[in-house]
Amino acid sequence: VARKDFRETDAWIGNIRVPWMERCLIDLFVYSVRGWLPISEEEAVDALKWHLKKGTIRLSVLQRYATRRYLGWFLDILLYKLNKNKELKMGNIDPRYLELGEKYLSALKRVDEQ
Repeated sequence: VARKDFRETDAWIGNIRVPWMERCLIDLFVYSVRGWLPISEEEAVDALKWHLKKGTIRLSVLQRYATRRYLGWFLDILLYKLNKNKELKMGNIDPRYLELGEKYLSALKRVDEQ
């Protein structure tokens, strides 16, 4: 509860609710996978990767919202792959995300081999 970003809500401009960038990126991916937007999953992932590399989004907020949208595993794998390919700096990523990403990826590979 002492965390500063724990009780964050969306921003309000007048009567208009503006979601945080982290929520927009996760929703963009979810909606593209479900076919609700005329963009591909690759484009949605590219937008997410661009913001991750730029370092303008908060990983804790992104991870919490991805987990709520049942995509926490996907984000862990993405962070692991980006870190492994040296596209992201390790300094701002919780190592637990990377460990889980590696485990999820190896589990998916085992399932794919079946």
